Amino acid sequence: MNGLGDTTNTNVYINSGATIGDRKDNRPATVNVQIAGGYCYGGGYGIGHEVVEGSGVYVVDDDEGGIVSGTTYVGLHGGTVWKDIYAGGTLGGIKDYYESGTTVVSNAFIEGGTVRNVYGGGWEGDVGLADFDSTATASKVVTRNIPATSNVVIGILDDEAKARGITLTHEKGIPTVMRNAYSGGEGGAIFGTAKLTINNGYIGYTYDSSSLIIPIPISMKDMWRILMTRHGTVTVKAVLKRAATRLAAVTWMTVALI
Repeated sequence: MNGLGDTTNTNVYINSGATIGDRKDNRPATVNVQIAGGYCYGGGYGIGHEVVEGSGVYVVDDDEGGIVSGTTYVGLHGGTVWKDIYAGGTLGGIKDYYESGTTVVSNAFIEGGTVRNVYGGGWEGDVGLADFDSTATASKVVTRNIPATSNVVIGILDDEAKARGITLTHEKGIPTVMRNAYSGGEGGAIFGTAKLTINNGYIGYTYDSSSLIIPIPISMKDMWRILMTRHGTVTVKAVLKRAATRLAAVTWMTVALI
């Protein structure tokens, strides 16, 4: 049983303390941050070939390897993925390969921790299966269609946490997605349904454990007083404006030091 309460065929768990990718921060010598590795996939690498089109070179899935004929799960449960999580594969697809009526779902659960981007699909690997008549010119004619579902869930709802006796923290319930969250893939298609559920957490932020932690509920007057004490009158307005949107939604919040 995975973190979403389902049984899945392939399972990846990234727990608290685990790190994927080697982050080298070169500052202040340069402004570059170098990261070696840092990707995680629910599907397989697969087999592909390069196609030159115009001025670009593209990698196309050959549909011959790295396939998961069933369900996948990638769970971030407090760890750190310096780059991206894909519920799908690099080139390998998530599909009912044998056309046996198998349920096909690619799952990514960002329960806690930090990741750069999360995708419900693959880098180039598709979720679901569809074939088209290549001779059709005016429009594509579907000759085979076996739909699937991608499912991305971020964070834990406050009410659910209370019911389960969970104390919400960054490592459990309030994760950080540093850039973006997608129900679909980066290059891979979703033939079927793409789902994204955001229960809690931050998207477009970087987590800093040394930041000021303010308990909620707290009045705006008290929050202003605390921030004035810690930050002064110049920087507090920008911090307050950005942070106020989270006041009613979470049991704690982080205000980044400026």
